[in-house]
Amino acid sequence: MKKLIYLTFIFCFNIILNSCSSTTIKIDSTPAAKAKITNLNNQKSMDLGQTPLNLSTVSEDYLNAPVVIELTTPGYLTDSILIPNINGVDLDLKRSLSKHEKNIENIANNNKSVDLIFEAVNLIHLKNYESAIAKLTEAKKMNESISAIYELEANIHMIKKDFNKALSSYNEALKFNPEQINLLQMKNKLEKSLNISSSNSEKGASNETK
Repeated sequence: MKKLIYLTFIFCFNIILNSCSSTTIKIDSTPAAKAKITNLNNQKSMDLGQTPLNLSTVSEDYLNAPVVIELTTPGYLTDSILIPNINGVDLDLKRSLSKHEKNIENIANNNKSVDLIFEAVNLIHLKNYESAIAKLTEAKKMNESISAIYELEANIHMIKKDFNKALSSYNEALKFNPEQINLLQMKNKLEKSLNISSSNSEKGASNETK
């Protein structure tokens, strides 16, 4: 059976919001977990150590490439964070790992959702945004509570400069992953650039999902 993961997608918009500038990587988790980074271009992996971690840099082998940071500990689901380009990214991750699912159907649906999310990521790199949105819509049918789905939607809307839709998607993502600091920072910066309050943006997101 394929390994079940909880996936988070982190995307940095240097030009749009100037939100990513340094190379510090801070990772904390509950419970403590082993952290590993993998370069998705060549599948090269490296152990980062046990959380909590405070890294000032990573090997050049993992810069300028899409990477996945995985947090693993016995009895808990693997928590994976997908980052399209870690070079210049300032990460402060605080993660809460979830215990293993017992329901086989839920596991199958979650694995299918993860497959669709990775397909969407590839389509985004190809600038095929409409097809990526279609994959994410399909992923929601499998499991609508994966925050990475809404994060990717937000990223697509950001690329297309549809900032109101992006904000709505960020709010949806935060419902399922409220402790994701990078996601919250993107939401706050976007609210500031749009000159709207958090309460108004959350109300707007609620109306869009009805």
